Amino acid sequence: MSEAKIVLREYGANVHRLAQNLLTITDKDQKKQYAAALIELMKRINPKNLGNNDNHRAWDHLHIITGFQLTDIECPFPMPNQEVLSEKPKKIDYPKRPEKQFMYGQNVKKAILAIAQMKDKEQQKKESIQCMKFMKQLHQKWHSSQCNDISILTQIKNTSEGVLDFFPDYENNRALLNIKNQNKKKWKKK
Repeated sequence: MSEAKIVLREYGANVHRLAQNLLTITDKDQKKQYAAALIELMKRINPKNLGNNDNHRAWDHLHIITGFQLTDIECPFPMPNQEVLSEKPKKIDYPKRPEKQFMYGQNVKKAILAIAQMKDKEQQKKESIQCMKFMKQLHQKWHSSQCNDISILTQIKNTSEGVLDFFPDYENNRALLNIKNQNKKKWKKK
């Protein structure tokens, strides 16, 4: 038996040979006994897929291995439909996102959109500065390169669809996004 004829690889070539040999037996009682013994062998070979009480699946696998030619013995379960097994699965429609992935995560994006909807401009400015500082910290955490403040301002402006535009404030006060690293300790020389 060649490798190409093995239908269910989890049982191996020997089970496939025994199943093909089962088709050559002419006596119905002997054929039924051999089929029951082969089912028990299949359950022992692959106990994870076929539990102790899962005879229906084992009989389905035996029918598949024999190419649905095991019709002359009485099977305790109906033979599986060959057309259903040969059907291709339906294609899953994945959700389509028109925008690019936001590199800081969806929660930061939701926060920016929530800030853009605020009515109080002073509170909006304070919250957006905190969000910008957080984005800068995220960038510094995951990237080895220095973060450009203008890129963060551009991303916030694009995400908020132009509502949060802090370029004039940034030009007047360049220390808007100044983040001090508080974890660094200064060592004094003795």
